[in-house]
Amino acid sequence: MKRELRLLIFRDCDWWVAQFLEYDIAAQARTLPDVQYEIQRALIGRIVIAKKLGIDPFENLAPAPAEYHQLFKDTSKTLRVELRPVKNFPKNVISFPKEAMLYA
Repeated sequence: MKRELRLLIFRDCDWWVAQFLEYDIAAQARTLPDVQYEIQRALIGRIVIAKKLGIDPFENLAPAPAEYHQLFKDTSKTLRVELRPVKNFPKNVISFPKEAMLYA
């Protein structure tokens, strides 16, 4: 099942914050590459665990709080990025289902 997710990434003092809008899944880190890694880790971890449990990974998960949706709409500078599946993800790093493909 394909799902389109919007991701807000912003700086808050010394931290980078990543927040999905459709689901309240978030991560934070000190650097932009690290927050990108952490949000992927949070999303993929949720999908992998849900698959093992035989449940929908987004079941009973509320959307992000309204302030993040407003921040997403109010941003004066936006960047649209087209995401593509990473084809040759190293098998020895993690094994995860096809629906949890990493994007770059």
